[in-house]
Amino acid sequence: MKLFSALFKAVFGILSKLFGSFSWSPPPWFDFLRNFSSNIKSLVSRFTSAARSLIKRPRISDTEIKPAVEKKSGINFKRIGKVLAVIFVIFALLMWYAAHRRGMISVSGTTPELTKIEDILKPDPVRVLFSGSAVRLDLMGKSLTQGVSIAPAIEGDWTWSSDKVLVFRPKADWLPGTEYTVRMDKSMFPDHVRLSTHSYSFQTPRFEAEL
Repeated sequence: MKLFSALFKAVFGILSKLFGSFSWSPPPWFDFLRNFSSNIKSLVSRFTSAARSLIKRPRISDTEIKPAVEKKSGINFKRIGKVLAVIFVIFALLMWYAAHRRGMISVSGTTPELTKIEDILKPDPVRVLFSGSAVRLDLMGKSLTQGVSIAPAIEGDWTWSSDKVLVFRPKADWLPGTEYTVRMDKSMFPDHVRLSTHSYSFQTPRFEAEL
């Protein structure tokens, strides 16, 4: 800039000697050129300050994000853990039940029909059915006097017709519309036999008169 100013003064002096003196005022941009370096430094400083303010703008740090992510993932893991625990418990119970039922003999039976009105009443017998062999060999074909009962009480005979069928033949007629329950003691079965239940219930039909 000093070189430019000296050159301008020399040219201005030569012209004033040739043409006489005259006045001249520099344009606004001349002042900018004269202070070019300082103006450039000012613009650079302003730009740098603006860039620093953008860079230093507060943001969520990794340490703030991480706990939130861990907390969210922790809730999911807890829920998954609870679901897996419930599934495991249910599976364990099913396995225990299956192992407990393995080799177990189920118990079912028949229901007597209404006795036909005849000169000699012949009420239907009741058969207690077993899914596997359940009879004690020493009781096979014999009339049972203990170990089995029926309620309400009704007179009759209990016998094993096979190793899987226990038959009750009543000597009196069944009461209509009545629930009967057969109960069997463990002593009437071999030690290795396991029954699903030691009782059997049935309902006799209701008596309906027709005119």
